[in-house]
Formats: sequence, C-alpha cells, structure tokens
Amino acid sequence: MTRACLLTFLFLFPAAVMMGDEWISQQSGTTEHLRGVYSFDEANGIVTGNHGTILATTDAGLTWELRASGTQEHLLSISATEMNKIGVVGGNGTMLRSSDAGYTWIPVATQTTEHLRGIAFSGSGPGTSVGNEGTILWTTDTGASWTPQSSGMTVILYSAAFAGSGRGIVVGSDGLILRTTDGGTQWQSVPSGTLSCLRGVCAVDGNIVYAVGENGTILKSTDAGDSWVLKESGTGEWLWSVSFANDRHGVAVGTGGTILRTRDGGKTWEAEESNTSGTLYSVSMTGEGSATVVGENGVILRDNADGTTSVNAVSTIPSGFNLNQNYPNPFNPSTTIGFTLAKPGYTTLTVANTLGQTVATLVAEYLDAGGYHYQWNAGGLASGTYFYQLRSGELVSTKRLILAK
Repeated sequence: MTRACLLTFLFLFPAAVMMGDEWISQQSGTTEHLRGVYSFDEANGIVTGNHGTILATTDAGLTWELRASGTQEHLLSISATEMNKIGVVGGNGTMLRSSDAGYTWIPVATQTTEHLRGIAFSGSGPGTSVGNEGTILWTTDTGASWTPQSSGMTVILYSAAFAGSGRGIVVGSDGLILRTTDGGTQWQSVPSGTLSCLRGVCAVDGNIVYAVGENGTILKSTDAGDSWVLKESGTGEWLWSVSFANDRHGVAVGTGGTILRTRDGGKTWEAEESNTSGTLYSVSMTGEGSATVVGENGVILRDNADGTTSVNAVSTIPSGFNLNQNYPNPFNPSTTIGFTLAKPGYTTLTVANTLGQTVATLVAEYLDAGGYHYQWNAGGLASGTYFYQLRSGELVSTKRLILAK
C-alpha cells in the first residue's frame, strides 16, 4: 500500500434518480467530461475525466468521492490488474498509478509526450497503453514501468484489450486493427473490413472480441482478433466504448446519448433511452444488470436492468462470488461483513490498514458455497480507513471501511 496521504473531498448526495426503465442518473459532483470508467464489482468503481478528474464509489454510485490526481491533464482511460493495482493514462504522455484502490496516485514515466488514449491489463500479467502517432507502450510489472514498442503506424490508436495470454488487440483510425500473439514483441495489422475509425475494443474471453467505432460500426471476432465480421447496430452514431458481462450480454455507448444492448452475443442490438444527448465515452460491466456509463458534462449512468440498486443482499442460492459493503459504514466499534461464494473452496477474509498490514483475520478455512456474515469488532484499533479482502481460490475482492470513534 502507498504510505503517502493526499487530501480528498467527499461529496454526499441524495439517492439516485430513476431514468426510464433501464438507467439511473447518478450525481457525479462535476461538470467535467468523464472519459473512462472501470468497475471492480457491483459496488466499487473509478471514473476519470478532463482536467485531472478522478472519482470513486464504494456504494454502487450512490455517492462519488473526488480523488486528488495531482495533474490537470485530461485522463482518458483506466484499467486495473486488481483493485489495488490501477493505471490511468491521458494527455501529453500522462500516466498515473495507484497501489491502494485509487486513494492516492503517483506519476509514472512513459518516455513519450504523445496523448495516451487507452490502457489495458491482462489479469495480473502484462499491460499495454496506446495513443497518438501509433504509440504503444508495454509493461510486465503491473504498470510500474513501461517500454515503448513499434506499431509500424503513425495513426491514432484509441483502445486496447487482451484475449488470453500474450494475445493483444489494438484499434485505431481508418479501421486499423493491430494484433500481437507474442506479448507485444511484434504487432501485425489484420483486415477489419471497414475504414471507419474504431474507438473501443473489448475481449470477452480468449476468443471472442468486439470493436466499435464511427457510423455505428460494430465488429466481432471469434478467433482472438485474427478475423472480423461486421454486425448490424441499427445506428449511425459514433460508438466510443463497448463492454461485456459474459459471452451474450453487452453494452455499447456513443454520441447522441446512444446506448445499445445485446442479449444474444452481438447478433442483435437494441437502443435504450439514456435521457441525454451528450456523448457517452465509456462503459464498464460487471454483470448483466450491473453497468456504469460516463460521458459529457459529468454524466454518470447506472444500469438498472435487474430493477434494483442494492448491492448488500445475499441470496440463499448464490449466483456468483460477491463481497458486500460492510454495514454500518462508518462504524464504531463493530460492523458486519457479508459475502457470497458460488462454489466451495478455501476462503480467507482479512482486514488491513493503509500500510497493507493485516490487522484482523476473520475467516481462514474451507467453506461451502452459500451466503455468510461475519461481525468484526475493531475496539482496539485507531480511527481511520481500513481495507477488507475476500479471497477464495483464484477470486479476490477488496473494499474499504471506515472506523470512526
């Protein structure tokens, strides 16, 4: 964890306001254009935007907290290897890195002054960042250091994604798609079938990849980006971003407040009402009923496809791995932490301070699938911010709690 402490400003707002049947408008506390969004789970996410704007939520967007970025550059994209290893890129070669779930940020040297427009990580492994003049940067240490790579291009590269180990896809101007199969050592252009500028790319799994762009362009690949098929989107608006919750359910966003949703693996796309006419720049999904969209003038929209906004309920028949926000929060001296396991496994639930030191271990045993609640009494600890982490098998989720004595 980073030891530096930066001043943050907490904005508290009324509950979100319903918009139509599908989306909720959330109070961002800013009118800056918001460019990137990354959702760790249903409750936790970070948004980036113009003039160094970074916002974070730990309660599914009911409140957004302004985080100090230390820059006035436009921050255009965000990605993460896990909740405590986050990268943000932006104008004039700007790159920021956080090792404490986005509470503090440090600048990272990039060896370029070109605008960086996209960043993506492959699990806990490599990462790439792309930008103007064909810029491609590569990292093997979760974003601590970056090495320039040759794209062989001078056009703008907008977005990147990973489709399995060592396989990356980059999209850009004039329908350009670049692909690597060797961890970025070599990048090769592959036919896209379009000359439309491609703004966003999303890898659903090791084989299925989507790219979106101007004039309503949606492309799909089923072979990790080697070949592409044009899909009918039903719109002529420019599409800026696409995200999928699974192999069937995805959302694409763009100009004119455009939101498109597919429930059949990209075969058909349906337009949904956003109640905004501004450009929507980015979307991030964590589940079929959990998506966050950001755009012009501080717009943040939350998917309400499942008809709820609560993230704290634990089903008696679990549908997935989920760590709930503790309740109450802030608390003194006791709080309850709930979580759901979709399958049995050795499970740990620990609490750490801001230095990364474990202060409590609530669970360290083999658990069956199901819902669990544990109470933590922090009577012997000082007031402040702590992080609790659930780990079961290869799955990990981390959230923040506040002890206020």
